[in-house]
Amino acid sequence: MDGVASASVDASFDSCAVEGFARSAERFCALACWLSGEQARGLEHAELEARLEEDGRELLRALFQDHLDLRAAGEPRLELVVGCDGARRSNVERGHERALETVFGEVEVRRLGYRARARENLYPADAQLNLPAEKHPHGMRRLAALEAPRSSFQAAAIDLGLPLTRGIWGLLTFPWVFHRGSGGQSSASLSIASAISGRGE
Repeated sequence: MDGVASASVDASFDSCAVEGFARSAERFCALACWLSGEQARGLEHAELEARLEEDGRELLRALFQDHLDLRAAGEPRLELVVGCDGARRSNVERGHERALETVFGEVEVRRLGYRARARENLYPADAQLNLPAEKHPHGMRRLAALEAPRSSFQAAAIDLGLPLTRGIWGLLTFPWVFHRGSGGQSSASLSIASAISGRGE
C-alpha cells in the first residue's frame, strides 16, 4: 500500500516539476510520502500538526532558497552602475553572498557585486529584493512586532522559533518593537507601525 502511494506521489510530482526547484520537490515528495505511510496514520492530530509545522517550514525555506538561486542564475549584468558618490562600478563579480533570516529560516542570497577601487560594493539585486541592510528582513520585524504587545521577550522569541540570545533577539526588538515612554511605561504602537511597514526608527 505504501509503495503504491509513494509511486503515485512521485509520478504526480514529476508531471508538474518546475526547473530549478529540485530540492524543494524532493522535500515535498518526502513529506507527502511520509504522510501517506503507516507511521503518520497512527499519530494523533497534534503530533501530525507538529511534524507538518517543522517540515512544512523547511519546505517553504527550500522554496524560498530555490527561488533566490534561480534569480541569481539569471541576474543580468548592467552596463552602467554608478553610486551616490558619483563613481562608476565597472568591475563585476558573481557569487557575492549574504545571509537573510526569513520567517521560514535562514537563506543565502547570491548576486552580482559591482566594484570599484576604494569604493563600497553595490548590489542592484538587493534593491530589487528590497533587502534590509541587516540580516533580519521586514517579515521578521512584523512577526516580532505582533508578538511584542502580548509576550515577554523570551516568550515571543520562543513563539517565533528564534534562538534565545540577546544578540539576535536584541536586533529584532530594539529599536523596532519596544520603546519607553516619558512616564517609563513600555509603548509598542509606534514601533509596531514602523516594523510592519519595514521602517526603523
